Amino acid sequence: MPQARGLGVTPAQLARLAEHGALARLQHGVYVVAGVPFDRHRGLQLAWLSLDPRPTAYERLVSPELAVVSHESAAALHGIGNLDADVYEFTLEGHRTVRPGPSPGPPAPANAQRDLTVNPPGMLG
Repeated sequence: MPQARGLGVTPAQLARLAEHGALARLQHGVYVVAGVPFDRHRGLQLAWLSLDPRPTAYERLVSPELAVVSHESAAALHGIGNLDADVYEFTLEGHRTVRPGPSPGPPAPANAQRDLTVNPPGMLG
């Protein structure tokens, strides 16, 4: 929502757009345009956004010090090896605690759990 606010869109307008089916709410404050095909990496994208919701995707790409996908998550994202990352891993400066939101895909089994790991710089290998 901070990005929408920066463009002058109010929470009430977002709610109306979602109510009328123009947007789909993925988790609190995170929306996607309705009809966008499901992406198997959407959960990773949501975790990445939750690290700091203020910067746009473009700002994140040109300022990788904000957070980069790392370890098994990066390998899975790039299709390297035979890994299915069951933990979202990021490397960034400083310390941040993030509580992952609900899975953006089909419902997970009741006992399923999604973990998020944030690694300090220098922990890439």
